[in-house]
Amino acid sequence: MKNWAMKGLNRISGILDEITKAGTAFLFCWMLAVVLMGVFFRYVLNRPISWSEEIPRYIMVWLSFPAASIALRRKHHVGVMIVVDNLPRVLRKLVRFMGNIFILFFLFIATREGYLLARMVGSDQRTPMADLPMALLYYSIPVGCALMIIQLIRIAILEWNEG
Repeated sequence: MKNWAMKGLNRISGILDEITKAGTAFLFCWMLAVVLMGVFFRYVLNRPISWSEEIPRYIMVWLSFPAASIALRRKHHVGVMIVVDNLPRVLRKLVRFMGNIFILFFLFIATREGYLLARMVGSDQRTPMADLPMALLYYSIPVGCALMIIQLIRIAILEWNEG
């Protein structure tokens, strides 16, 4: 890949990573605040808030999918590489490349199916306590998977060029 194209891909990847980190930090703080507020209202004021358990659960889903792209960019996903790392260089490169292709294929399918699922659910289904559209929850799948696709393309190119 051309040097300018790789620089551009690294820049896009970095920008998306920073936005994702800021977004997940905000969501984590929001989740923590809602949980603490729920505990305070339930045990101190003895007036539980009906949605204080539901909202953090949905925030956690939105945290999980985009945060996976942060882990992927840093190669912190779980993997058993002992066998792959001990292969000859050419074979190691091929195995990693094929693994990345399979993961990309899965992520493309998950992105498409997650989007279709969110559209199918639409705004017809609502959450029980907070009365939010369930589609809002399901959109975390295609958003997180799309972020992972961008990060994985960058990783695949870097690994291919490294050897």
